[in-house]
Amino acid sequence: PTMMLLAFAFDALILQFDGSFRPPREPVPGYISPSDAKSDGMFSSCGAAIFSGSDSVCSGHSTPKDYWGNLIALGGKYLPPVQGTTSADVEYEGLLFGLDWVIRVLSHENIMRDYILLHATMIVRGDCKTVIDQLNSRSSARKMESKYCMAVTKIKEIERLFSLHRSHSAQFTNAREMNIHFDHIPRENNTLCDAVCRLVVYQKQRCIVGSVIDSVKTGGIECVSSI
Repeated sequence: PTMMLLAFAFDALILQFDGSFRPPREPVPGYISPSDAKSDGMFSSCGAAIFSGSDSVCSGHSTPKDYWGNLIALGGKYLPPVQGTTSADVEYEGLLFGLDWVIRVLSHENIMRDYILLHATMIVRGDCKTVIDQLNSRSSARKMESKYCMAVTKIKEIERLFSLHRSHSAQFTNAREMNIHFDHIPRENNTLCDAVCRLVVYQKQRCIVGSVIDSVKTGGIECVSSI
């Protein structure tokens, strides 16, 4: 799974993420959702989007137009079934997916890295209050401690790479310190990431249904529309 890089120009980097562990609202025709799909984590997926935004985002006076800004990168991935998966688990996977993209950009010399170093502000947004509250130290990670620690480690790596590149280039000696915010947003303001998650699940379901139909045909059994 990769994130597609698009055009960019910004004052602040905005990372939005989402996760899903339920079948889409409009499943593949002929597909019957298993009753235990939610409990055992079947069809889990996550997604992340990187946007540009203005400094008003950091001031607390932003509007939806401000924080959607310009789309820079977008991606998602399917998550293998794991017993006991929760919504917070897949939300964290979306966060980790997006943070990995930022780390890859900061790890190599490119114009995108220069933009991040110059503006030095990153806003992480998600519609899962549990994850955002944990990142803001408003609540304990408890059962999510493993993924929380992974996220913190990646955030520290972003800060380390920022400091490293800034200290080695005279161009960025006067740049601001890296400033990272964690904001909770309504689900309706995270529709793009949600759509990516649903698309990943939809494609996975199509693959499964297609494999079943091919197996039935190969076995010489008549395939009827009610399957």
